[in-house]
Amino acid sequence: VTACAFSPDGGRILTGSGDNTARLWDATSGKEVLRLAGHENLVTACAFSPDGGRILTGAYDNTARLWDAASGKEVLRLAGHEDPVTACAFSLDGSHILTGSRDNTARLWDTASGQEVLRLEGHENAVTSCAFSQDGSRILTGSNDKTARLWDAESGEELMRYLSAPDGWLSIDMRTRKWRGKGSLTEHVVYLDPSLPPLEAPRHRAIDLPELRAED
Repeated sequence: VTACAFSPDGGRILTGSGDNTARLWDATSGKEVLRLAGHENLVTACAFSPDGGRILTGAYDNTARLWDAASGKEVLRLAGHEDPVTACAFSLDGSHILTGSRDNTARLWDTASGQEVLRLEGHENAVTSCAFSQDGSRILTGSNDKTARLWDAESGEELMRYLSAPDGWLSIDMRTRKWRGKGSLTEHVVYLDPSLPPLEAPRHRAIDLPELRAED
């Protein structure tokens, strides 16, 4: 079992598995209620829609799929990721779906049409977790590149970047370039001048840029 979730009312449990299926269970009796079969590789992520009427799954077949929670019928197939889908989420109003993938991107989809609305690019490794803010205006992603990133859900602009280490932490406002933090990350995280090509830009440690340190 590689993923699990409760229904909004707590009455049902959803699981995803390496057997390529997702299954719906009665939370009281433990009885299997529904089996969702169709993915061609292991199911790595799953979620209920806010009203409990739809089920979302992501898998190593590079797709996310939307299912009817009552009948088990596949409603939509979200295809576009170039590598396995490793995370998925619904917006609070259910109008949008968010997926993260080993292709280093997160993507925003229209729930009704299945069309890709926005592609979030910037992570340097697999996107392993994703979430919407309560009002749906921001998107949060976590990655194997050791960062979490905050994005504008309409424009796709990266707003904040968060990093952690055993001895400290660092956050960077990507609009103002201001940073907060302590520990080794302030010595190792490198700033590049965004106006210059990456290979030509001078490299500055955060700690060497005290003028960019945000007020606590």
